[in-house]
Amino acid sequence: MAAAIQQDHGGYRVVRLAGRPIIATPARPLTLRLAGLSQYRPVTKKRALLRTALRLAAIGGVDGLFARTGPTPLAPADDFGFQWWLDRVRGALSAPSAIATVIWPQLISRKRIYVHLMSPSGTPIAFCKIGLDPSTAASLENELDALTALRQLGMAVTRIPRILHHETVAGYRYVVYESLPPDLVPLKHSWHELAPSVSEVSGRARWADRAELDRYDWWRSFVRGSRRHSTEFLRDVDETTARPMAVCRVQGDATPSNIFRSKAGIWICDWEFSSSSGPRRTDELSYYLAANHYQCLIRPAATLAACLRRFAAEHDRESIGELALALAFLCGRGDPRALKLASHWRLVSHAPARQSDAQIGPTSAPYRFS
Repeated sequence: MAAAIQQDHGGYRVVRLAGRPIIATPARPLTLRLAGLSQYRPVTKKRALLRTALRLAAIGGVDGLFARTGPTPLAPADDFGFQWWLDRVRGALSAPSAIATVIWPQLISRKRIYVHLMSPSGTPIAFCKIGLDPSTAASLENELDALTALRQLGMAVTRIPRILHHETVAGYRYVVYESLPPDLVPLKHSWHELAPSVSEVSGRARWADRAELDRYDWWRSFVRGSRRHSTEFLRDVDETTARPMAVCRVQGDATPSNIFRSKAGIWICDWEFSSSSGPRRTDELSYYLAANHYQCLIRPAATLAACLRRFAAEHDRESIGELALALAFLCGRGDPRALKLASHWRLVSHAPARQSDAQIGPTSAPYRFS
């Protein structure tokens, strides 16, 4: 049934770039193909240019010169049973005529695909994430837990996607979300606008001692990769974890590609790296690093100095420790910007600890990285 419905629209038009798939839209009619391309959100200039080029090629009727047209969006070697899955989701959503547009992540090593479901007229119905390996399945499970917990908060400022359906089947995990509003615009360089939403998500911070760390997934991820970090950085993380630490709910990947402005408010998406007990300045640091992405990679020393001025203006131990711990969280999930800054941590100069540091609470023996 699913294959027959998509065949009515000529199958899929699959665009590949540098040998890897980018997007697969309904092959016809043109209006439906353009509706599929509109789901490729221009969160970066590169994506915006690519989407514009694809739209012009489709309108001009020349996209067939570089795109493959076939009955399925996936190559035979990668097809996990897509048409069977599509039919199953159609049934779950009571949308038997839903049409699929498939988008692949920028990092093809991430074993997942994104599927936008539309009506035959091109109206969005739902958005789906499909995880095709255990690691991605675990990330989606973490996102489900985070969104479920956040729904119970009754947030007034922040908007999060509503879950319509989820399931583990045939060796993979998938989650179906409501479609996001069409007026979404990436929220860039506007921390003052985002801060109330982050505060609402975080709630009241609490103090966690070192004994709790081993229960945190983000901390275990950081420890597993500790050998790639500098001695200076690990020393400061050691000193920070020897004292009670301020932790709270963090989104964990607060970048403009996951945060949008709309008439309805601030939308925060992609909660796969979320933690209920992350360092409290994690999201602010993540947003700052994403806003200065190329500076982090090209001029890491200067960016680290700017981070110190922003997050630890007085160079007190408490503020530097919070910055180090937030950076550790991001390093644990492999953020390339955080890893770059951590590698230059030797440039951090310490001022004597302020009196308030001694009032935080009792200390315990620090972790020792080797």
